[in-house]
Amino acid sequence: MAIIFNVGLNDKVTHKQEVSLQDAVTLIANIVGDCTIKTGNIGVYTHADGSRVVEDSIEVVAYEMDMQQAQTVAKQLATGLNQECIAVSEQVLNTVFIG
Repeated sequence: MAIIFNVGLNDKVTHKQEVSLQDAVTLIANIVGDCTIKTGNIGVYTHADGSRVVEDSIEVVAYEMDMQQAQTVAKQLATGLNQECIAVSEQVLNTVFIG
């Protein structure tokens, strides 16, 4: 199993990107730990107040995490990046680390 986090970069209050891409990547790496971080994505999100934003988005793949851990991590990411929410998906991946 792998956990996929989709993380928008626009602030939930200002609806603009307030954290640089590099700072977001650093924060994500510090919270998630071992993962793959894919930048260059675009997300479309409708906030609870009905406003819709198009924003830069990051996809994070955590290979050795379960859904319970992912929920805790998602809350930390949402707080750290001032997000309304983080999309979390569980996916079956046949992953082998070869060294």
